[in-house]
Amino acid sequence: MKAKTDRKFVAGVMLMGKKQERFLPACLASIADAVDLLVVNENSCQAENNNLSALKDSALYRQGKVKIIPSEFKGFGYCRNLCLDYLRANPVPGMWVLIVDCDEVHAPGFTVLTRKILPNLPPHIGIVDGYFRHFVLSGRYYVSLDRRHNMLFSFNKDICWEGSVHEKLVNIRGARIGLPYRYFHYGYLAPLGDLMKRWELYGSLGDATSADHTVYPNAILESDAARAMRFKGWHPGYALRLLQTYEDENREAVRHFEEMVNAHNPGRSKMLLKDLNYEIRMAWRGLQFMGRFPLDAELCRGLLDMTGDQLSLRHNSTGT
Repeated sequence: MKAKTDRKFVAGVMLMGKKQERFLPACLASIADAVDLLVVNENSCQAENNNLSALKDSALYRQGKVKIIPSEFKGFGYCRNLCLDYLRANPVPGMWVLIVDCDEVHAPGFTVLTRKILPNLPPHIGIVDGYFRHFVLSGRYYVSLDRRHNMLFSFNKDICWEGSVHEKLVNIRGARIGLPYRYFHYGYLAPLGDLMKRWELYGSLGDATSADHTVYPNAILESDAARAMRFKGWHPGYALRLLQTYEDENREAVRHFEEMVNAHNPGRSKMLLKDLNYEIRMAWRGLQFMGRFPLDAELCRGLLDMTGDQLSLRHNSTGT
């Protein structure tokens, strides 16, 4: 029989700077019922800005579930570690930690994941991976379904991030599982000028690939257009109004990108096969999970509930 655990507390860690995060309100709303605490490193060095206003308007903040850690920006690893330092000073037995970025919006099913699946995992499981769709310039197209390694991990006092950019977690413990859970990354729904600023920042922190992007930005967009897949699903209701505002404000940039996508029509069949491969991968992840815990009714029921909630996204896409 599976050993019972007391791992029910979920703490999110987030970085927030002075760059306006368009999808931050949707991000916060999407995790409001899924986490017990959100630790935010606020490194803008500003007394007030749009991001802080969105944070203070959120249900999480109004419920007293937000801790703000102000600091200078000294690299992504440094700032994320400040969040972990707070958790080290205020430990909760069996705590899970969620990595969440301001430009990510979680999908229906995430609360099921944190409230029904995590508490019932056996003690030797310490890492849970999910997947995110990576949208570029238009909400109608995504370029990849990427695995989010260490999306959730079981906390211990030795965990830390290393690196100023594309930072990596070290000293995490426990076995890893991947779940057929998909959420939304909207960080590259931005005009080319904003993307250039991001690449310049990453390049200044030592990322050579981002530095190259600033030299050949149009080539990067062409490459993204060549591998873009038509998104046939539905966006979460939290994000719909923000998506529409983005599309209205950047109509010409969106139209230009879609023209580039259409120019690559000869390769559309490959993209359809790639999209199908993603669906097969998600189905296989679900079967792997069920096969790993075939006799655990709570976990199997949690997986089915999470998957069912994701399939009901269409019906949840009218709320805000």
